[in-house]
Amino acid sequence: MLGCEEVLNVEIGPILAILTAVVFAVAQIFLKKGVSRTGESFTAVITSIFLGALFFSVAVLFTAEWDKIWSLSWLGLALLAAGGITHFVVGRLLSYSSIRLIGANRGIVLSRTSLLYAVAFAVVFLNEPVTIHLVMGVLCISLGVILVGIEKDERVSRVQNRGILIGLAGAFFWGISAVLIKPAIGEIGSPLVAVFVSYVAAFPVIAVFLLRKEQRGQLTQLRWDSLIPLVIAGSLMAVTHLIRYTALSYSPVSVVNPLVATVAIFTFFFSFVLNRNLEVFTWKVFVGVIATVAGAFILFQ
Repeated sequence: MLGCEEVLNVEIGPILAILTAVVFAVAQIFLKKGVSRTGESFTAVITSIFLGALFFSVAVLFTAEWDKIWSLSWLGLALLAAGGITHFVVGRLLSYSSIRLIGANRGIVLSRTSLLYAVAFAVVFLNEPVTIHLVMGVLCISLGVILVGIEKDERVSRVQNRGILIGLAGAFFWGISAVLIKPAIGEIGSPLVAVFVSYVAAFPVIAVFLLRKEQRGQLTQLRWDSLIPLVIAGSLMAVTHLIRYTALSYSPVSVVNPLVATVAIFTFFFSFVLNRNLEVFTWKVFVGVIATVAGAFILFQ
């Protein structure tokens, strides 16, 4: 029989993975509120990156893992920086814009297509085999995206088409970022320090946008009723990354990733409770959510 410590090690990974999905879903609700009020996505991105960099600076300081940064090779540092810029700047700008245009329910389903890109990269660049589970998982996620994509209001179809395309592009860059950071995390041996480096690298890049008068104006004119949900969303997203990386330290990717993908279900539920007037709730969207989550589980069998 397993001892108490062994049982804890077996169970804590899946529990943390589900907690990641729940916290991330709540973050999407506040994000939707914030970007709906601001009418743009830049403010949400720079807020989330600033809070993330601050959060992980404190976390690295208290865990006394600063020395691991200096053990990184130039290649490892470049990969983490590129992954951070790709994920936190490019990916978030696109994904947040998608959520602003088509809502969190559908935006989060489109973001899960990053799994498809990750699988495609693994097959093409890492020579991983094409299996029946892979094909079925891809088909399920594709079905989910199609159902979400065809659920449109004809009066604003152009805007929603744009939101769908932007969401798919954001997921593509999120998929690339995973390929970039994976070897660097293995080198540094600390997911916490790795995500800290990525956040710090992303911050000066997004700050360059402040050279434009338009972006500075968006920040200076921000009202408290818009800032508060963006701050909450950014803080929750930083916490989400820490929980997810901790889950991966206890359980394999094949366990964690499908459970994290249940964020689509939690987002649908929380949106119905808290953002009902800002979201779309139809059978197509709901079936699309279920198909996407099912595809994620099948992919990692």
